[in-house]
Amino acid sequence: MTLRIHVYRNLALAFAQEHVSSLHGHQALQMTVGLDGVFGLEIAGDDGAIERCETTFACIPPQRTHRIASFDRVLGYLYVDTNPVAYAEWRRRGGVPTPPDDEIMAALRELLRTPDCDRERIRSLAYRW
Repeated sequence: MTLRIHVYRNLALAFAQEHVSSLHGHQALQMTVGLDGVFGLEIAGDDGAIERCETTFACIPPQRTHRIASFDRVLGYLYVDTNPVAYAEWRRRGGVPTPPDDEIMAALRELLRTPDCDRERIRSLAYRW
């Protein structure tokens, strides 16, 4: 179940709590973080074989088949458009395909607890992740 989604030019920041997604892929680079613990990840390796793990962060390349099981925990998702201009803009603004640091994790949790209508603040958070 999607709890909230914020869409910007070339980015989407979402929060969801779902049981298990189906196997699927995206056009975008997807980063997922467990805001309150681990989640299950099944992802196709380079050879197509499905690998399984439990983790608190995943960076999923575009078009990579995957499935996420949240274990009823809240997850944060950042989707980054991978066209060269959009990806370069995200990187220029500080975006890095790595786990969010403690400051960004705290800001994500705060945003989830208290919906913020300051779109620029939310957009800045998405670009800094």
